[in-house]
Amino acid sequence: EPADGVVRELLEETGLAIELHGFLGMWVDRYGDGADALFTLNLYYLASADAGEPVAQDDVVDLQWFLPDEVPTELAFPHLHSVIDAWRQGMGVD
Repeated sequence: EPADGVVRELLEETGLAIELHGFLGMWVDRYGDGADALFTLNLYYLASADAGEPVAQDDVVDLQWFLPDEVPTELAFPHLHSVIDAWRQGMGVD
């Protein structure tokens, strides 16, 4: 199940055990540049950290917490701006 994968991957990549609270949405993007860039299907869930110490593992460059109005504008993939907007709207933050 996708939700089980989220819990497992977050633990492996950040050291955090999480509790899922809902599904935020699904976005399509591309991985790479150019005509041969692969399409990706990206699923996002709302969650809270229940246990563990946040530590960036080998797949993670950096690990930080941000308040809704302090999320950096430079993000790894173009669709992440839409994800952040949906998250802020769900929290009542514009």
